[in-house]
Amino acid sequence: MILIGTLYPLLADVLDLGKISVGPPYFNFFFVPLMSALMICVGFAGFTRWKKTDVSMLLRKGLWPAIVSVLLALALPLIADEYSWLAVFTLLLALWVTTMTLEDLFLKTEGRADKFRNLTGSYWGMICAHIGMAVCALGVGLSTAYDSQRDVRMEPGDRVEVSGYQFDFVSLKQVQGPNFSAAQGEIEVTSGGKRVATMRPEKRRYRAGGQTMTEAAINGEITRDIYVSLGEPLAGDAWAIRLYVKPFVRCIWLGGLMIALGGLLAAFDKRYRRRKTASSPVVDNEGLSV
Repeated sequence: MILIGTLYPLLADVLDLGKISVGPPYFNFFFVPLMSALMICVGFAGFTRWKKTDVSMLLRKGLWPAIVSVLLALALPLIADEYSWLAVFTLLLALWVTTMTLEDLFLKTEGRADKFRNLTGSYWGMICAHIGMAVCALGVGLSTAYDSQRDVRMEPGDRVEVSGYQFDFVSLKQVQGPNFSAAQGEIEVTSGGKRVATMRPEKRRYRAGGQTMTEAAINGEITRDIYVSLGEPLAGDAWAIRLYVKPFVRCIWLGGLMIALGGLLAAFDKRYRRRKTASSPVVDNEGLSV
């Protein structure tokens, strides 16, 4: 997908077909079907055998995970303020991979006294990587489905609500950094009357080159990230401020780390280590071992 997206604009330019820009619409169009197909295959992966896989066996193994995944995917979005079919689809894929992976783990340890002792490092790596894919997909889908952002005009004393969070613009002051001066805002974030965070976004101007840069304030948890950034000063004491609430965006990075950890666990499986062979003794001309 990336290769075609990179080469096709160059080919179109060479053939004088015009300038083509490949951006988010292209990648979104291809990413969703390719990733969906991949995750469906990943769910079956633990049960497959090289050239010996029985398709009817795969369908039997996938029956109950599929039923559980569909029911939970339809029910869980009811908790949110807005029902999203994108969230349903995301949960369906993530739950499918997770339940199939856990079913495979259960069947491999069922009725065994030693339980997990005989499971190899590469198998644990597979478990970790597959669930990591589900977590990563969860972050991509849910952050897209429930992402909220607003560009607002605020001055000290104003309050704005975004996705259940209240943003109070408390004050604005000038601060000096080691190589810059900045306008720093102080914004209190609350939810349900409870303080969530005090955020201090900055608009910096660097002395050396005169560049102006925005330093966003970020408050992150596993279930959501909040971003606040200062835009441009407006009339009076007002500023253009951008507010973001992105649910589950950190799951993208957590899933990537789990996939990497799974690769490491598989790479360090003792079955893949080369056995150290004893070196043959060196014999001199008289037949004596050296």
